[in-house]
Amino acid sequence: MTNINSRLGISLVVAICSLWSANAQTNSLKCAGTTVSRDEVQTVDIALKNDVDFTAFQCDITIPQTVSFVNQDGIIKPSARFAETHKIVETKISDNTLRLIVYSTDNSTFGNDTETLFSYAISAINPDEDSSSQTRISNIVFSQLDNSADTPNCVEHIFDDLTFNTTVSGIDAVNITELKIYASGMHIIVLSPSDTTLQFTTVAGITSTLNVKAGKNIFDVTEPGMYIVGTEKVLVQ
Repeated sequence: MTNINSRLGISLVVAICSLWSANAQTNSLKCAGTTVSRDEVQTVDIALKNDVDFTAFQCDITIPQTVSFVNQDGIIKPSARFAETHKIVETKISDNTLRLIVYSTDNSTFGNDTETLFSYAISAINPDEDSSSQTRISNIVFSQLDNSADTPNCVEHIFDDLTFNTTVSGIDAVNITELKIYASGMHIIVLSPSDTTLQFTTVAGITSTLNVKAGKNIFDVTEPGMYIVGTEKVLVQ
């Protein structure tokens, strides 16, 4: 349940209309994960998949303790989906958690889309050590203005939490000149000189796509056996 203090952003938007709740179903935030290499600032893109005209939202972004937010005239960078009247309020509630509130002064919408909604940048605190941890986006609430009744209502859509991998690599991306794929414990390591995608086939024969960033990428697997990454067979033991 969202607490009263964390509802501040929605209260800014709904001050002139009544409020009721609706659970999100086909609407969600998306992120494929990211890898940060030594001496690198990495941008993390958060996409919104929606079929509802949202006007405002709030969320808490908690990054691993192995990385830190990079403040470049503000931490959050809006995408082209923002209108000029959208306002950003960002508050650090701990060293690794940022509360984000976005609202529009004239109820402009973000539009129905699947593209990036906003971005932020991170850097590694100790780039000499490899790690793979989870970033979590929680307390996600989007607001929709409903004009179907005589009195406008603000409909609150509560999203499921979003988690994704945030990997720190001690290897400089610029020092990787060719694609290399190998296993290390219950992980598949992909060293790539550039951003790319690779076909990934599990031991059960299920195929998906890996989004690979330039540098060292660490992908967790759940069981030992033979995997296929791109054209390479990788034995996990």
